[in-house]
Amino acid sequence: MFLTTDGGQTWNGVSGQPQGRPEIEFAGASVGWMMYYQTMTYTTNGGKQWLSRNIGFPAMVNAFCLVKPDRGYAVGNHGMVYRYRIVPADYTTKGMLAAPPMPTQ
Repeated sequence: MFLTTDGGQTWNGVSGQPQGRPEIEFAGASVGWMMYYQTMTYTTNGGKQWLSRNIGFPAMVNAFCLVKPDRGYAVGNHGMVYRYRIVPADYTTKGMLAAPPMPTQ
């Protein structure tokens, strides 16, 4: 992965390994996501560093949308739709999946 901070004049390597043919969505200047099958690759610092995490979706993710830094959606096969949002640490509900926290700003 590479990062530019000057409109493409120069590029610098950053940590992270995209999989497949990734689409990247940013919400604001710092939070960005890529998803491939059940792997979420994300940044919380404007792309300077990328981390990956497997999420236990019941089906393959076919598309996603990052609406705000703390709100996103993932959709997949068999009518799967998941909403990402920040909840209290002790919150639980049927079908809930753990995902990495994103900053709200």
